[in-house]
Formats: sequence, C-alpha cells, structure tokens
Amino acid sequence: MAAGEAVKNDICRQYREAKYPERQINILAELNNMSKVKVIGILTGNGEKLTGRTIKQLNKKMETLKKKIAAAEEEYRENARNADYDKYSRLDRLDEEIAKYERQYKELEEALGRGRKEREEGRLWQQDLQ
Repeated sequence: MAAGEAVKNDICRQYREAKYPERQINILAELNNMSKVKVIGILTGNGEKLTGRTIKQLNKKMETLKKKIAAAEEEYRENARNADYDKYSRLDRLDEEIAKYERQYKELEEALGRGRKEREEGRLWQQDLQ
C-alpha cells in the first residue's frame, strides 16, 4: 500500500472513530498539514458520510463564493465599460480575486463529490458570464 493511501485510510479511520466528527476534520487537517477541504475530499472520496451540519456549512460557503464571484465579475465588467487607465490595476486585482474564489469553489465542489451534471451546469454558468 502506498504511503498516500495509508494516510488516507488513517484519516478515514480517525474520522469514523471520532466522538465529534465535525471537530475531527479540523484536527485531521492540522495533523496532516492540509486544508479542511482536502480532508473532506479524502473522506468523501473514500465513501465516508459527512454530518448534515458539515454539508450545510460547505454549501453555505459555496453560495457565498458564488455571490463573491458574481459581485467581483460585475465590478470588473463595470470598470471595463468605463475603461480608465487608473482602473487597470483594479481590474487586475479583481481578476486575481475572481480566480481565487473560483479555485476555492472548485475545491469545495470536488470535496463534496458533486456529480457530473452539476459540473456541466457550472460550465454553463461560466459561459453565461462571459
């Protein structure tokens, strides 16, 4: 068994045995020097069931990220319409901000093991914005 698989199996075992699974996710992330989203991805990828509260929190975070992406893109479009040399640096910062939120959203989506249909809808949503 590869070391990576051993770590994943150990994470799953510790999560299953935890008295407080939600807290265990944070502990496992710190112990293994990885993000909570990565730990959640390992858990869901290995068939572990997340608590309803954890799923609700992740879905809420995803909705917040969607709103942040939409707001940043709207500001980007507004600044682009009123193109002014002063705003170019702001456009660059907004572009970086949008990319950061999109990466976080995709990580959450992957961690939750979203279905192919939802990924397709996400692509359509992306096309609508362009």
